[in-house]
Amino acid sequence: MIGEDAREVCSTFTAWAEEGDDQKIAPVLKKLGEYCEPRKNIPFERYCFNQCVQDPGETYDQYHTALRKLAEGCNFEVINPKEILHDRLLFGIHDNKVRERLLRETSLTLAKTDEICRTSKSTTAQMKLVENQTDPSSSVNAVTDQENKKKRLGRRKSKGKDDKNANKSKECWNCGTVHNRSKKELCSAFGKKCLKCGKLSHFAAKCCSKK
Repeated sequence: MIGEDAREVCSTFTAWAEEGDDQKIAPVLKKLGEYCEPRKNIPFERYCFNQCVQDPGETYDQYHTALRKLAEGCNFEVINPKEILHDRLLFGIHDNKVRERLLRETSLTLAKTDEICRTSKSTTAQMKLVENQTDPSSSVNAVTDQENKKKRLGRRKSKGKDDKNANKSKECWNCGTVHNRSKKELCSAFGKKCLKCGKLSHFAAKCCSKK
């Protein structure tokens, strides 16, 4: 009476508990029930439970009822510290793609969570390396950036040198001529006696002494 489609499904059932169970009504109905009942994803059920917040306008009793209904599929009565830890990792990671990958696991364990998260991190780093090596524009851009950086540094050094030389080649306050003031031997008043005050190494025209 179950129809042709259901009989075809029954013909695919294997791993019977005892020989001949495929001809008994109770084991067959149990197999059909397991086939028709969607498998529960416990990590996803707990994720929904922890993400559930009270909606605006929702009463406390309504929110409490919604939480109790969600909690029924979370298996909290048999939860252990490792499950609590992998649930927290699932809720707390910032990478949504990794979270999606974790939620696809129907039997998620702490070891499996660690494996998926670590593999995802290393794969992301490897893909960036591969993309940089296979993309010729990235190499060209890198070389161009290096060349531009060298040019900027060269211009800064050249400008600094010119500014330094400009500061050195100014009018001398001892002789009144323009020369490199860091070199005393270039000053025409060096070692000469001032006719105004009698001191050495400056001319009377540049003398600052009072009469």
